[in-house]
Amino acid sequence: MKVINIVLVFVALVCSQLARADMAPTPISGDARLVEFDYNPESVYLVLTRPLAVTNIIMPKGEKIKLLKAGDTYSFMIEADKGLTEIFIKPKFEGVETTLTVVTTNKRFQYVIRSTGKNRKYYQQVSYAEEPNTLFEFGDSSDKLEKNAAPSAKLIDEESSQIKLKGVRVNPSELNTNYTITGDAKFKPVTVYDNGKFIWLKFSDKLTELPAIFAKDSQGLYLVNYVPDMENVVIVQQMADELILKIDKDQVSVRKGKRGLFGWSND
Repeated sequence: MKVINIVLVFVALVCSQLARADMAPTPISGDARLVEFDYNPESVYLVLTRPLAVTNIIMPKGEKIKLLKAGDTYSFMIEADKGLTEIFIKPKFEGVETTLTVVTTNKRFQYVIRSTGKNRKYYQQVSYAEEPNTLFEFGDSSDKLEKNAAPSAKLIDEESSQIKLKGVRVNPSELNTNYTITGDAKFKPVTVYDNGKFIWLKFSDKLTELPAIFAKDSQGLYLVNYVPDMENVVIVQQMADELILKIDKDQVSVRKGKRGLFGWSND
């Protein structure tokens, strides 16, 4: 029994260390004060600061800050730059800690901001690794999607009957367009389709603000990561049976399948 307990403790410690490793930043150019994180919407980032020093958080390329909320605004001075692309943090005291939530154009970031002390580790600059390009290229550069049309072989020139994703080719006839869109908000998509791995949403050309996109499951809503494309198209980098798009109180539902007499069908 003791051997089993020891093994269980060892496994727990290893899993804990692996989990922490996933969260750990990468020093830039070997300088531990300049670090880089990989973006993960399900991660809470620990940012080390110290009094009499300023920590600079640089948002990923293309992201602008829309909302910035901190728990302890007395012990920490936290402000964004005029371009809304960077955050500056300066703690007043040692040994204090607070939470910080940042919502940008397309992403959400959760932080724990911790103040250390003199001669102790802290981050002077925090940035994010560039995300891999997962955008699709529809045929040749001259090929364009027809406005408000459902994706099919008609949308792409017959001579360019394949779609490229990082060297992988997919026949457009294999795309699933079986989605039901409900809601009357201005950001209601005009076209939705998927390839079994990613979901594309095409909005009206008149759209000026992209919504936040959530996946809905039995546990509720959770924010998903998506990549803006040209011509008001975004790519959700996962599959979901239902997406909820929101701006303020307005929302639109994008559900896979069609409603029939006996419930929803994905056929």
